[in-house]
Amino acid sequence: MRYYAVIFSFLLSTYSSAFAGGIPNIPQIPAFLPTVDSVAATKPMPLDGTWLITSIGKKIRIESGRAYAVDGWLHLFTLKIQPGMVVIKNISPTSAGQYTGEDLPLLGKWDAKAQANRNLAVTVAGTLGPVNYTLVPVQLDKPDWYAQEMAAAGLAATGGDQPPPTYQPAPPPGSTPIETPPNEPTPPVTPPSPVEDDDEDDYE
Repeated sequence: MRYYAVIFSFLLSTYSSAFAGGIPNIPQIPAFLPTVDSVAATKPMPLDGTWLITSIGKKIRIESGRAYAVDGWLHLFTLKIQPGMVVIKNISPTSAGQYTGEDLPLLGKWDAKAQANRNLAVTVAGTLGPVNYTLVPVQLDKPDWYAQEMAAAGLAATGGDQPPPTYQPAPPPGSTPIETPPNEPTPPVTPPSPVEDDDEDDYE
């Protein structure tokens, strides 16, 4: 809450001074967010990879328990979220296909749920009220792992990368060579019949 109080005070003073002069001029400053190298990684998860926030058209990367900006964007009209800044931390699974974490710009609990189309439906219980948005996978680190996670959640993927098929140990019909049983001798090859000749002495 203190974070937003500072921002609102800053915005209020900025707007007042800007409109007092008759020309709106809102300065932009870097967001007060940690960088990815300062937030400890946890462990790899099926949703690790690059995702698109559809509502703003910007990409983030989820990686080992935290998500950081790939593209930059403006938050609350004045705070610049720059590439490498962590926007979600403490991401952990709660059940198959469902995750929770902490949204840093929105200051609230982050909940994500996998959908049949491979997207993540996100809800953030932010300080200023709930926020809903969708994450679309751009490139997953292990798409087959994510597909298995969806299957465990009872979801059937409708597009994108699929896990490799499971092959049966038996070869397909018609591919097994015919072998002669070991105790049965190989039948001799029958030579072609000789041409009959009336003169049998030729073969003595």
